[in-house]
Amino acid sequence: MNNSEFSKIKQLDNYQGIAYLQAPDNLLGGEEALNLSKQVNDLKQQDFHSLIIDLSKVVMMNSSGLGSLVSVHRTLSQKNIKLFLLNPSEKILKLFRITHLENILTIIQDISQL
Repeated sequence: MNNSEFSKIKQLDNYQGIAYLQAPDNLLGGEEALNLSKQVNDLKQQDFHSLIIDLSKVVMMNSSGLGSLVSVHRTLSQKNIKLFLLNPSEKILKLFRITHLENILTIIQDISQL
């Protein structure tokens, strides 16, 4: 996987109906936002009730990256698919707090919190 691309959506073996994506190192909009949007649109046609986006490797995110996540949240909500953001760094958590997105997006530190 190129560090500027999302991984392909995969189903977690131990968790029925839960899809998983690894986010790239930088979430800045542009190509990665288009990649994410396409994968989420594909996911809507599959039989999943939740999507986990693993943010553990993200070191940089700007307003376009935040907008991408909000857009994904809105799209999935319309399809009754829950979005979980997994293990963001303290720097990314601070960004969610400043923008008050921690009140909108579901952030978890470990998959066992599902």
